[in-house]
Amino acid sequence: PNGDSDPDVRREVERAGYTCAVTTAPGFNDGRSDLLALRRIHTESDMAHFIQSTSGFEHIKCRIKNILGGPQRSIGFATMMIDR
Repeated sequence: PNGDSDPDVRREVERAGYTCAVTTAPGFNDGRSDLLALRRIHTESDMAHFIQSTSGFEHIKCRIKNILGGPQRSIGFATMMIDR
């Protein structure tokens, strides 16, 4: 309930009969993700920013900017690049 997660917690969640559970770990999930340890994404209050954050656009943009280099700043769950 407070974000603590480790193999013991996961095992107890499974033993309790849950079919899926979320963690406080940031990130995207895919077909290989552990259904009892799903990651979360930061969301925004307005629809345009919500779509942008849930589409993966910001994640890809940050990865490209990291490859190209440049100063970074942290916003919520993601580390964002500062536009030059």
